[in-house]
Amino acid sequence: MQDFYCDHAVHVSLQCLVDSTHATGANPLQDPKATIQDIASDKQVFRAHQFLTSCGNTPAVSAHPDVSMIFQSQLLCRHGFRHAFPSRDERELDVAGCIGVRHIHQVRQVHGTRVALAPSAEGTEADAVLGRAGSGRIAVGVRVADCVPVLVGDCDTGDVLAIHAGWRGLVSGIVRAGLEELGSRRVVVAIGPCIGPCCFEVGADVAEKIAQESSAAVVHRKDSGVVTVDLRLAVRTQLEALGVDPSRVDDVDGCTKHQGGLFHSFRRDGIQSGRMLGAIRTNR
Repeated sequence: MQDFYCDHAVHVSLQCLVDSTHATGANPLQDPKATIQDIASDKQVFRAHQFLTSCGNTPAVSAHPDVSMIFQSQLLCRHGFRHAFPSRDERELDVAGCIGVRHIHQVRQVHGTRVALAPSAEGTEADAVLGRAGSGRIAVGVRVADCVPVLVGDCDTGDVLAIHAGWRGLVSGIVRAGLEELGSRRVVVAIGPCIGPCCFEVGADVAEKIAQESSAAVVHRKDSGVVTVDLRLAVRTQLEALGVDPSRVDDVDGCTKHQGGLFHSFRRDGIQSGRMLGAIRTNR
């Protein structure tokens, strides 16, 4: 499940909605002129995850260009970890404000396996960023536009980890490297919006590499001969193999490629694609 933080700037972005009761059937995600009494109580906003489903089931939401959104994992929220998975037009400043910090520590992502420690991590080459609660209120984040953003919270220490998991990183072992550096298995994990198995077409050689490092179940072969891979399931499979109980892993749904109104996608837009910043803050 995912939700909005009640104190997030989305309430500012959607001020035009806060007026009076909206008409039956009105969709505040698509019609910013609709009026609702309380954004946080409207199911179409408060439970936006219902609209983020895989291709062929429920039609994708086409978010209004003036409406930006931040989604979150109820699992991480229950354990006290402030975090954010923003939609495509959310500003970094608002993401930082959402999780209660002035700055989000990031790295230069290179599809490798290096884990960097914040705050000294800033600008270094790595694909996971670790924040220690003992260093204060620190937020770490990764940018994605199809790759898998993985946010991890250590329930014992309050430490946090943000992982950028593209297929190359998955094969190379970035998930293992991140968890080993974190040093705990009593964690809660949220897997954010990424390219879905509906859209992630790969060659047979790439599919085989990913399957070898996760499970054959992540590979789908269509009658047409097209091969697709479920990166989200590959991450889940690796986490379980590393000792993380599946009940402590949450999915924040969404396919970045086919839900263009909500997410950036390199597969869809090429070099013109932007990036979305998934971030998490230490819990002290």
